[in-house]
Amino acid sequence: MPQSLLTIQQYLALADWRFAPTMEEGQRDGFYWLRSMHLVVVDPLDLVRPAVPFAVLATYFDWHGGSAQVYGHEPGWRALGHFALSETAAVPPRLYTEADCAFLILDAQKYDDDHLIATLGDFEEPYLFEPVSPDAPQAMPFWQALSTLRPFCYFSYGLSQGLTLIMREHDDYMRFMDRLPWDMIEKTYRDDECKKRREEFELFGPELGPEVCSVPDCDRLRLKNIFKCFMHAIA
Repeated sequence: MPQSLLTIQQYLALADWRFAPTMEEGQRDGFYWLRSMHLVVVDPLDLVRPAVPFAVLATYFDWHGGSAQVYGHEPGWRALGHFALSETAAVPPRLYTEADCAFLILDAQKYDDDHLIATLGDFEEPYLFEPVSPDAPQAMPFWQALSTLRPFCYFSYGLSQGLTLIMREHDDYMRFMDRLPWDMIEKTYRDDECKKRREEFELFGPELGPEVCSVPDCDRLRLKNIFKCFMHAIA
């Protein structure tokens, strides 16, 4: 039997699992940005928020125009074209993140409805669905809107792209980075991986044999409905 093949007990105990988060960072137009699949479990407003009352502009939820439908009739919110705008407050309202979604945090009091609509137009979310470079042509309207509005931050959750965060101030960006709860993040991913592996084992079942695995040189018993042992079946 190959020495590198884990036992079922080792596999379920995550003996081979290591947490290796990935992150892209950069700067553009005076903003600081990052993108990471591993930070999708983090709420940026839990770590850093404006020192003055602010409003949340929900720019996307599940589909273009979804924000207005989801938030438009919520207490403390109103529809604004395809978007939804919250009341100004010192703490964020409840934000729904169960689907692709995006938000602008507006900490200036100079915005009015006409200004927002004129600036945003048909605001597109270039980072929700594919790894678009900040310098890509399709991202230009997005960055032009950010440069005009100068929000405290923008963040989006893409189910295939993770968290994208763009912050105006370097100090706020560094506070966010310094406050990232890496222990919680690692535990979340470890718990998810542990659950996934246990579900795999429950699906395939124990190695009952009596025949051995069909993979050459493997002497482990086969699964009930598959001619391989558990570890070779999931390989």
